[in-house]
Amino acid sequence: QHIVDSGANAMIIRTAWVYSSFGKNFVKTMRKLGADRTELSVVADQMGAPTYALDLAQVLLHIIIERTKLQGVEIHHFTNQGTCHWADFAKEIMRLSGLDCKINEITSDQYPTPAKRPSYSVLDMDSLYLRFPQARKRSWESALEECIDVLEKE
Repeated sequence: QHIVDSGANAMIIRTAWVYSSFGKNFVKTMRKLGADRTELSVVADQMGAPTYALDLAQVLLHIIIERTKLQGVEIHHFTNQGTCHWADFAKEIMRLSGLDCKINEITSDQYPTPAKRPSYSVLDMDSLYLRFPQARKRSWESALEECIDVLEKE
């Protein structure tokens, strides 16, 4: 909000559900738990769109390389294409990782967290693709497959 209020020429890129082969994230956690357990309970009433950090980085680089001219503040969203809930995401992680771990679908009420999570957090990317039509569009499933391939080689 401070950037918006500042009057500066700036671009804000909002994203969600980011994962990669580095650091701590949902994909790496699910793979670790899936290797150690026969079943897991994962929330199935929160919809979103996973974002592979590599794809996000490529979009950001494209914007930088294009030397985008800004007049005021622009706000855009980027995630990989498609939607799922956390349990669907976990199931696909297990499948692509070759892990025999059953994913039990639960509600958010059954998995309380300190932070209240929205049930629908899918971001509209129309403005990003109108502004940058050549920005890469890739399904979350395809991006996840690439990330797991990278993890398998480590």
